[in-house]
This record gives sequence, C-alpha cells and structure tokens, in this order.
Amino acid sequence: MLTATGSAPVAPVAADDEAAMARTNDALAYGGRVHLTVDAAFDRFDEVPSAARDTYGTPFADIFAEHDREFHEIPVEVFAPARVTIDVAGEGVEVVGETDEELLAASFGLP
Repeated sequence: MLTATGSAPVAPVAADDEAAMARTNDALAYGGRVHLTVDAAFDRFDEVPSAARDTYGTPFADIFAEHDREFHEIPVEVFAPARVTIDVAGEGVEVVGETDEELLAASFGLP
C-alpha cells in the first residue's frame, strides 16, 4: 500500500455509552469512506467494504446484542468501511461498496 486516507460521519451525542458505540461503528460501516493507493492490482478488492459482510444491513446495536454485549466476540470483519476507492498506480481506479444513509440516519435517531 502506498497511501491510505479515510473519513466517516461524526455521530451525534448518544444517551449512553452503548448507544454511542453503536452509532460510531455504524458511522464507519454505513458512512465511512476510504481511499487507498496501491502499487499492484488485487483480485479480491470486493471483499474489503462492509457490504461484503453477512452482517451488512444490520445495525451495530443488534450485532452487539447478538454477541451478548461482548465486544471482543464480534468478528473483526464487521469493522470495515462502507465505500472503498482503490487507486492502482498506473492502472486505474476501482470503487467497491456503498454508503447507506437511511440506516445511518436511523442509527443516529434522525428523522
């Protein structure tokens, strides 16, 4: 990898720590954007974004509850950005994944 940058929405203040954790993880999985510059193509770029996970579309609060609120029991693959742009130096750009503004708004408690 040559360079990496990323951004995610800032989650609004939550009523408690658990809700705050859920909102920040949803901000990454459903609103996070990453831009990578790499020096070689890779045939598995489509596995990088959160949309490649079986849990995609499930709010983090539900995932946390399914794992008995044991944070360390949650598979690391859950913590992936929504959209990834991969710039292969000298070869082109590939975009994988997508953001989900509706799920993010629901997680944030917005209308």
